[in-house]
Amino acid sequence: MKRLEPISGRAFGRFGCSRRSVIAAGVFGCAQAFSAASLALRCTRASASSAAAAGPAVVGGFLSPEGQAATGAEGNPELELRDVVEWARAAGLGDFRVTRSQHFLAVGDAPDAFRKEALERVCEPLGKAFLDHFRARGFALEYPEHALVVIILKDSGSYSRFLGQERDDAVGGHYDLDTNRLVTFDFRSQGGGQGSTRLNLFALVHETAHQLAHNTGLLTRTGAIPLAISEGLATYVEPWRPGAGVRTGIGAVNRPRLRAIADAGTTDQPWIPIERLVLDDRVFLDRQTEQLAYGESWLLAHHHLKQRSRLEPFRELLAGLNEAAGKVDRVAVFDRTLGDLDLLDRRLKAEARQYLTG
Repeated sequence: MKRLEPISGRAFGRFGCSRRSVIAAGVFGCAQAFSAASLALRCTRASASSAAAAGPAVVGGFLSPEGQAATGAEGNPELELRDVVEWARAAGLGDFRVTRSQHFLAVGDAPDAFRKEALERVCEPLGKAFLDHFRARGFALEYPEHALVVIILKDSGSYSRFLGQERDDAVGGHYDLDTNRLVTFDFRSQGGGQGSTRLNLFALVHETAHQLAHNTGLLTRTGAIPLAISEGLATYVEPWRPGAGVRTGIGAVNRPRLRAIADAGTTDQPWIPIERLVLDDRVFLDRQTEQLAYGESWLLAHHHLKQRSRLEPFRELLAGLNEAAGKVDRVAVFDRTLGDLDLLDRRLKAEARQYLTG
């Protein structure tokens, strides 16, 4: 069988920004499937590390994100803040306020209490759970020395102005690989009650998973990382919620993603061959296939991370993809580490059927 050539989604990402991870339309459908009681931020436990948080402050500055590489802003909290605030001012937004925790720095025009809650009840405890989970599976992960920047905006209007264009209704937040910043907004401004609270948590967990993966050593920001891997890891983390137990934590069965696979069975695209999934990022950017792509990516990650016999090949896969600043041959790495992709395709199909019929 003729092998596909790798096609990166970085060539045609949404917003014209090719290295931005976005929450897409059907992802919100997945969020609605979780229960309000278990996802509501107000029902959660604060992180023990939150004692390190400082009070909010108003900041300002005169640098733009485009100047980051030249100024060395990344990793320097004060320059980071100045970059973000100048960008916000240019977009016509008002004062951005700051909230700090042990490992994160939140800045934005969202209310102080909302930013504080995001760091204390989601980012910090999720970070601890993330490191614990992947270290237990043989990954040597550590937080970076600098704080991770999370931009939290008060509503979709602020988000659109920050982007510099009208927000697509299918987009609820993003993690930007180039700036290394996570950007999200408060869905409660649009009404929707508990549904908006669920979306807030879902968007923040998904995008924090991306930020953690690319800053703790699991993935690099310069490697040849297929969307199937980066989104597979993020969806693997998605079931986590504050105070989560084994059945609702990182690595739990992601029922909404399985539902996307089941729903695809009635369409013209019932399954994306795994070879295409890992080599052609466009399946994540096509509204006809994106939710199936997310579902299969979760299944791919879950298959390897929950089975001890599959862990070593998966660790080798990530190590290979992280090499050479994006110049690595994806096909060769997958062949060398995961073996025959046609065989893997059959295994994953069988596993999906078992979940859906069991």
